[in-house]
Amino acid sequence: MATEADPPRPTAIHPGVRLFLWVSKLITLIGILSLMVAACTLLAFGAIETGRYVILLVSPGDAQLTNRQMFLASIKLVDLVLLATVLQVVAFGLYSLFIDRGIPAPMWLRTSDFDGLRACLRMGC
Repeated sequence: MATEADPPRPTAIHPGVRLFLWVSKLITLIGILSLMVAACTLLAFGAIETGRYVILLVSPGDAQLTNRQMFLASIKLVDLVLLATVLQVVAFGLYSLFIDRGIPAPMWLRTSDFDGLRACLRMGC
């Protein structure tokens, strides 16, 4: 039900504007897919590196790791997972902002504007 304070809605969008909006959504979607591919690549790389360090840790021979090397490797692996998680959160947030607001996502991941997404990343959702 419209009230007097509601602005009038246009009845039709010019085809050129509609094409521009479609192209901009497509370009945004390419960026979002790139973020997801980067996140998956980081997670796969982290899994491979974890396997490599486990094999080095349990294998007999000269290739034994020191405590310092294991500690640094663990920090690097945690950094990989955290970076991949940030990339996924940004990708989901951008998708929900620009493509489809109705994607199934937890409430803490839902944002209504770009500032909300930035605040979610800065302070933790």
